Amino acid sequence: MIKILSGYSLHANNSFKLQASADYYVECSSISEIQDFIHTDDIRDKKVLILGEGSNILFTGDYKGIVLRPVIDSIEETDKKGDRISIRSGAGVHWDGLVEWTVSHGYWGLENLSLIPGSVGAAPVQNIGAYGVELKESVESVESFDLQTGKNTVLSAEECRFGYRNSIFKTEPFRNHVITYLNLTLSAVPRIRNTYGDLAEELKSTGDQGIQNIRDTIIRIRKQKLPDPVQTGNAGSFFKNPVIPYTRYEVLRESFPAIPFYPVGEKQVKIPAAWLIEQAGWKGKRIGDAGTWPTQPLVIINHGRATGQEILEFSKKIRAGVQEKFGIILEREVNIV
Repeated sequence: MIKILSGYSLHANNSFKLQASADYYVECSSISEIQDFIHTDDIRDKKVLILGEGSNILFTGDYKGIVLRPVIDSIEETDKKGDRISIRSGAGVHWDGLVEWTVSHGYWGLENLSLIPGSVGAAPVQNIGAYGVELKESVESVESFDLQTGKNTVLSAEECRFGYRNSIFKTEPFRNHVITYLNLTLSAVPRIRNTYGDLAEELKSTGDQGIQNIRDTIIRIRKQKLPDPVQTGNAGSFFKNPVIPYTRYEVLRESFPAIPFYPVGEKQVKIPAAWLIEQAGWKGKRIGDAGTWPTQPLVIINHGRATGQEILEFSKKIRAGVQEKFGIILEREVNIV
């Protein structure tokens, strides 16, 4: 049954643990409930924010409108052809729950994305990625419901226009699309991706390249480096790793010989934003109750009583510091509301 609440506190619905509220909060557990929602007279014509688990959002104040959360909770295997496995997951499934499910079945493709917070429905919006893998590599299609037209749509991976932490669902025509299901194609045979940074070193030391060990290793690394949002308010990486032309990187390297990079195609490189932030002097810094995590300065944390506006202002100072030192403008990964 559709759930509609008014004057709803969003404190438990954002991983920064910020005090904010919504005029209305709606949960829908099926497509038919979403259809019923758009015909509800009391909330018709109000602006709508589609929210998953709130792990990539910064509320700078109360939301004057409707927060809609799809909680479709199902995982099923839909097809198997040779080594290729197709699965369909509801948008309300906890992302790491889906990864755990695929690993337990021996289906390869998502294990490097272990322990990323959030819901399945939010994953394609952001094209989540970690340890050398992006979600787009496993996407077959994304199903969504258009709140304006009342129609269901199915977009292929190509039609989703996935980019670095980006997709068509971030563009204006698709902001009213509620993702309902994610269809993935995985592999029943090993598809090991083990060359990325700490992961490569850890797996080399254990000698175990099994899918469960890869997942366990990534979980261990993430827990060592990143704050648990249950204990410390945060939204993971606050900024994207900047991608710049290789020619510009060569110029930067003359002044900063130790600057790290990862190739992106033939003419571009990706610079770790965490390194830039640390070199600009912001690692472990704190202003009021907003600060950076001591072991990973790419993560901005709420020490307890920071407001969304204070965290936003803190992020602007970091951005200005990096721009002043390196001439690089960091782009936010977290969505500001």
